[in-house]
Amino acid sequence: MKAGSAQKMILNMLSTGAMIKLGKVYGNLMVDVKASNKKLEERACRIVMEAADVNREAATAALQATKGQAKLAIFMLLGKLDLSTASKLLTSHQGFISEALQKISIATSCQQAGAVMNPQKIAKDIYALIGPKENILQTENCMTRLRLVLKDKSKLDLTALRQVSGVLGLHDAGNELQVILGPGRVLQVHKALADLLAGAETAAPAPQIGQGQELHEQIRQKNATPFKLLLKRIASIFLPLIPAFIACGLITGILNVALKADPTIASAPLIQLLQIAGNAAFWGINIFVGINAAKEFGASPMLGGTMAVIISHPGLSSIELFGQPLQPGRGGIIAVLLVVAFSSWLEKHLHRLVPELFDLFLTPLLVIIISTFVAIFMLQPVGGLISENIGFAAAKAVADGGAFTGFILGGTFLPLVMTGLHQGITPHSCRTVKSLGYNHFTAHFSYGRCRAGGRSRRCLLPHQE
Repeated sequence: MKAGSAQKMILNMLSTGAMIKLGKVYGNLMVDVKASNKKLEERACRIVMEAADVNREAATAALQATKGQAKLAIFMLLGKLDLSTASKLLTSHQGFISEALQKISIATSCQQAGAVMNPQKIAKDIYALIGPKENILQTENCMTRLRLVLKDKSKLDLTALRQVSGVLGLHDAGNELQVILGPGRVLQVHKALADLLAGAETAAPAPQIGQGQELHEQIRQKNATPFKLLLKRIASIFLPLIPAFIACGLITGILNVALKADPTIASAPLIQLLQIAGNAAFWGINIFVGINAAKEFGASPMLGGTMAVIISHPGLSSIELFGQPLQPGRGGIIAVLLVVAFSSWLEKHLHRLVPELFDLFLTPLLVIIISTFVAIFMLQPVGGLISENIGFAAAKAVADGGAFTGFILGGTFLPLVMTGLHQGITPHSCRTVKSLGYNHFTAHFSYGRCRAGGRSRRCLLPHQE
C-alpha cells in the first residue's frame, strides 16, 4: 500500500507536469475540457467561472460562443476579446493562455501565471497585503497551497491578493485563507514568508523611566551572541519535550514505589501497560528531537524525524560494514542533532537547485538517500565518539572527583542558569537518562539550588516584621 501510494503520487506529478507543458493547464485548473455532455458542460462552466472570476451567466455565454471550449472561453473573458481574435492569438501561442495573455499585456497576475517567479518577491507582496505580523497567527503549507490563519480578514483585499504575480488562486476556508501557488513554489514562498515574519520585529522605542521590560528586552537583544543563540536553539528543541518527561517520569516513579511495596504486581497487565507509558517519552526521544531539530533548523520536521528513525532503527544491527555490525541509536541525541543539522542544510540547498516541478518528490528523496549514507558512514560514528567520551568523562568525574566535583558542579550551576549556558547540558542529560535511567549531575546541581534557597531564607528572616 505504501509503495503503491508513493507510485501514484509520483505518476500524478509526472502527468500534471506533462499537461502543464502541453498548455492544458491554467493556474491550478485543467482548462482543455470539451463540454460534450451535461456533466462536462457543468464542469466547464465552473472552471470558466473560477479561472476568469465571472458569474455563471457570463461563463455560460462565453461557452456558448466558443461551442463548449473552456480554454478559449477563459481567454476571451480575461483578454476581453472577440471570438475570432481570441482564437487566432491562442492558436499562435500553441494553446498557452498565459503566453497569449502576456502578449496583450493583461493584468500582472495573468501575465506571469505560468512563469518562474521570485519566491522572495511573492512572499513580500503577500505579506504586504495580509500583514502586519500581529495579524498573522499561523502559516503552513501543503503540496500546492499556502495556508494562512489570520486574526482579522475583514480588511483583506482579496482581489489584490489574487492579482499578486505567482498566485494562481485563492480559497477562503472559514478561519483559514488558502493561497494557491503550485507544487515546489509553495515551499519556497512559505520559507521566504517565514523569514519575513522572523525579521519583522519593529524597533523598540527608547526605554522610559519605569519601563523595565522594554529595557530588559533591548539588553537581551544586544547580548544575543552567536553562542547564546546556539544555546537558545538547543533549548527550543528540548523545551517542548518537558511535559512528556514530567508525565512519564512521574508514572515511572509511582510504579517504582508500588513495586517496592509489592513486587508481585509486576506481572499484572495494568502495571505492564503503565510501565510502557512511563518509558514512552524516553523510548521515542530520538524521534522527537529529530522532528523538533528539523523544525528549528528551518527544514521539514518529518524528514528530521525520519532521519532519527533511520539511525535508531533496530534493523541496523543485522547489517555489517567493514566486518563490524552497525549499532542502532549509537551516539544517541548528539548523533541525531548532527544528522538532522546536515539533512536540514541539504534540504534547504536542494530547494534552491531542484526545479519547482520536481521539487515536491525529488528533494525529499535525495535528502533521505544522501543523508542516510552520510549519517551511517560519518556523522553517527562521530556522534558516537563524542557521546561516549562525554559519558565517560562525566562518570569518571562523579566517581573519582569526590567533594571537588560536587563543589564545582554545585557552585557553577546557578551562574550557568543566569547566563543561559545550562541549556548546553540538556543533550547530555537526556542521553544519560535514556541510557542509564538517571543523570550523573542531578544531585550536584541540587546542591546549588539548596544553597540558593538557604541564602534566600537568610535574606528573608531579618526583614520579617
